[in-house]
Parts: sequence; structure tokens; C-alpha cells
Amino acid sequence: MHTCLTITGMMCCLLYYARYDHLLEAFVGCHRFCRELKLHPPRSAARCAHFDMRDIELTDGFPRRVITSTTQGEIPGEDEESTAGDACGLSVVYRASAWEREWRDNIQERQSDDIFWARGCAAMRQALDKTEHWLNYYQSRRVGGLNPKLDPWNEDVFSYHEYSDTCTKRVLAKVPLEPLVGTLRHPYAVCDANEFKCDSNMIICRVRKFFVGSSKRKGPSPTLLSKEYMLPLLRAEFMAGHNLSHAPANKPRTFFFDLGASTYKDGGGGPSLSWFIETYRESGLQFRRVIGWEAKELKPAKIFEGMPNDLMTSISYFNIPVEDAKGGKNNPWRYVRDLVQPEDFVVVKVDIDTPKIEAELMRQLIMNDDKALDDDGVKLCELIDELYFEHHVWGSGLSPTWAGNGMDGDMVGSYTLFAQLRNLGIRAHSWV
Repeated sequence: MHTCLTITGMMCCLLYYARYDHLLEAFVGCHRFCRELKLHPPRSAARCAHFDMRDIELTDGFPRRVITSTTQGEIPGEDEESTAGDACGLSVVYRASAWEREWRDNIQERQSDDIFWARGCAAMRQALDKTEHWLNYYQSRRVGGLNPKLDPWNEDVFSYHEYSDTCTKRVLAKVPLEPLVGTLRHPYAVCDANEFKCDSNMIICRVRKFFVGSSKRKGPSPTLLSKEYMLPLLRAEFMAGHNLSHAPANKPRTFFFDLGASTYKDGGGGPSLSWFIETYRESGLQFRRVIGWEAKELKPAKIFEGMPNDLMTSISYFNIPVEDAKGGKNNPWRYVRDLVQPEDFVVVKVDIDTPKIEAELMRQLIMNDDKALDDDGVKLCELIDELYFEHHVWGSGLSPTWAGNGMDGDMVGSYTLFAQLRNLGIRAHSWV
């Protein structure tokens, strides 16, 4: 739907925003989104002014091989037989679930500027059994402390990283990830299963949904900013992979790099820094070093308000913007390079609401092109275990909420980016 180009479209826009804000704020939000649409019409080059992630070459099924610390030499190819002189090592391959592959194949047709994301939500509602399995499994990971009793998970629903021996081809472990489907957020963030179903663009249908739909609440969907869909790595899962690929003497350290740190108990999408500290601590992975950047100027007392004592002694907080210049003083990848070893556990969050810098940082990570000097042989992706990134793009059911904060690219590019990050061995999550 070309919102704002017709009276019907304008009414739909106002109805959408009126559910989230007071009337005056609804007009402001609608005006902002309409202005963005006029400046960035569908299929225009203006929608992708920076790194076009649709051009990323996917390496589906290609292993990221790791030679174990006790062996040397070349690892045989996937179709080669091992000989006595070959070195054996660990192969890490990303396996996208059938559900994820179906979405990746069809996201071009399902992405839309329709503020109700009708085509995408129709597809999500046809898979409510998969969604239920996803959310139930998530809950099983969050209870039980350091040793949760995990429910079985279905490979048709969940994607995963597969660890196998490069010589024997024996699968040693499978570590699940939330599937890349829908808006790449909580499955009910936009496509609430309890909402009145309205897949047409008729104004009467929209009005009916607003006034007599099953959900009459004011304010956003309770799942709009929910983080209860991502599968952060558990300590047992990390140590299993670590022990397979590193010598026992190489004890891992734990790092968290927060790009867009805000304050401990506050953030644009809800508390962020506290979520990471508390979530990973509950999973048995307490960060020993935390490095944060925040462009918004804050008073020191505000920055450190509410921080626990152990974080105060482990955090380095830079109240300045990150930069994307290769090897730059405030390029976060330089800090990762200088501080981290491959055996360490490293989490990165990128959410600075600056598409130009975010796109360039993603390009540097994907292309291993983050250094001004010659490569030392270690790829940047090999130093990062998990990455969280809120990618503001066109064609998403969340696009209206990003109006005014910058959008670049589309859902096809977003799917491609996250899939390739996972192909490189990174547990890449779409952040809120």
C-alpha cells in the first residue's frame, strides 16, 4: 500500500499510529512515515544509499573450519578422504531450518510498505504451530539456572550450527538458533496471533480492526520490544564448542562490546546493558570486560546509576560516537582485534541508529576488511561468538516505527546479512 498517496492510505496510517500514541503524536508519527515514503519511493535507489546487503554472496553449507590446537597442516575438503598425514579438525556449518529457507525464498514478495504487513502476517499465521514450538523452547532455556532441562527442538523450525569432525564427518554437536522468519523479531511483534485478521487494504476493514478487533488496547503490542525470542548461548553450549576447537589450557575470557550503550537501566528499545549483563550471568557467562560507546552526551552520574559493583570494576564507557574508519581510534573492531583471542567468548551489540556507520561496520565484518594494515591471518568473524544488530530497513512491518531514525536497504538485504553472518560461524540475532 502506498500510504499517504491516497485518502484511504492516510486514514490507515493515522489508525495505525493512533493505536500506539496519543492523537497528536499519531499525526506526527504518520507525517514522519509519509515523508520518508515520499523521499524513498519503492524500488528507488534512495532506499539503499550505503552497503547493499542484497549483494552479499551467501556461502550456505560451506564450513568454517577450525584446526584443533594439537594438530597442524591442511584440513581435507568435504569430499576428500582423510589420509594418515592429514590433520583433523573441527568443521562448523550453519544449517538453516526448512521454515527459514521458505521465508528467505519468499521475502521479496512478502516485504511491503503496507503498515499492517498483510502478506507477511498471513504467512506467519499459517505457521502458528511452529511459532508455539519456538516460544516454548525459548522458555525451557530460561528456567533451571546454569543447567536448564532443555526441551527437544525441531530442525524444521530451528536453525543451528553443526560441529563435526573433518576427518570422520561425525557430527559432534548441534547448537540451535532462532529461525530467520517474519520481521526478524518476536513472531508476535507485528503479527499478533490474537489480532483481528485483516489481510485486505480496504479502509472499512482497517476501521473495523481498530474499533472492534479482538485487541482494543491502547499502546504497542506487548511483544513489540520483547527479547523473548532470541536464544543467547548457554555456558554449556559455549564450552562444548570451545573444548572441541581449543586446547584445554586455553582458558576463555569473556567480553561484551556495546555499541549504543545508553545507561544501565534505560535505552531506546528498553533496558539493554542490564539485559546483557543479567541474561548472560544467568546462563553462566559473566562478562569480565565490558566496553561501551554512547553518542548521546550524558552526565557521568546518569551513566553509572544503578550499575552493580562488579560491572563498575569491569566496564570502560566511552561517551562518544563510534567511527567506521578502518583501524580508527573509535572503530570497535580495532578494540576487538587488540583485546580478544580466538578462544575467548565475545558478544557484540550494534544499535546506534546511524545506518551509514552500521552498514560500513557490517561490511567490514562480512568482508574481513576492518584493518588499515596487512592482515595477520585471523579473520574478524573468528573473534566474535554472538552479534546482536537492529537493522532498520524498508519493507518491514516495523518500518513505521523506525521513521525518522534512518532506514537503509530492505528485508531481502537484512535476511541475507544475518544468514551470511551465521554462515561465518557467528550467532547473529536481530535485536530490538
